[in-house]
Amino acid sequence: MKKEIYNACCDIIDHAYSGKSNRCITKSYKAFKLSRVGRTVKKVNGQYIPEEKRIIIFNWDRKFNDILLGVLHEIAHHIVNIKVNDLTHSALFYREYEKLLTASMRLSLFSLKDLDKIKDNSRETSKIIKKLKESFGSQNISGYQKDTVLFRVKDSFLIKDEMVNRKYNYDNFQKIWWKEIPIDNKRKEELDLRKILRSKEQLQIISPETANVAIHKIITIYNGVEIRDVLKPLGYRYNSKTKAWSKRVLFADVEKEISSIPECRSAVLKVATL
Repeated sequence: MKKEIYNACCDIIDHAYSGKSNRCITKSYKAFKLSRVGRTVKKVNGQYIPEEKRIIIFNWDRKFNDILLGVLHEIAHHIVNIKVNDLTHSALFYREYEKLLTASMRLSLFSLKDLDKIKDNSRETSKIIKKLKESFGSQNISGYQKDTVLFRVKDSFLIKDEMVNRKYNYDNFQKIWWKEIPIDNKRKEELDLRKILRSKEQLQIISPETANVAIHKIITIYNGVEIRDVLKPLGYRYNSKTKAWSKRVLFADVEKEISSIPECRSAVLKVATL
């Protein structure tokens, strides 16, 4: 399991310090060794030895996530020691620690329950945990707007380039351009189109539910580690690069699809138009 712990730590570091300018830096951050100590220690789960760039791990009888949480604390010490040669619990330490914990949550490596297992009872750590729970603590749905209308534009061959630029979709069967618009943007979109259309009859504004076009949405679920065993049978596919599950769904089926997903407080659902 030591290798799996190290690999997970490297993924977290890569995510927390992503960017071309950080490649050399992250390489040094990942230059540490893990040592397993069999004995049980009640007060601490790990220790960082700066001279050897070594992290000693106690209490190996714990679960993978519990061990990983303790290692991240020591990695924060390792990173700060590289930066400023300091091993105290300084403000810089807690900034790096927060980066690592945030990255691990985004990678769905921890659940909210895992955060409660952090032994550090300092005020700064409590603030970090509270912040993470606020960020990842509800199964929120972003990008899904029930209050939308569908713009249908016909007889628009002469302005097809404008339709493409405005990101409208073309229905070859009905020979129309269409786009789903948030209700708040309806007035502006209509005024803009009226300026380029030859007649009022070219534009029709209707409810998406009644539209005779195949409007698809893509549902993406982040931080879904707690419900991953349910998502695959539902037809969701996992993307190892984005660390998320996704599925293509017809607009009319979005609500039904969302209701079929088990409640998970750490999950973040995003719904976007294809």
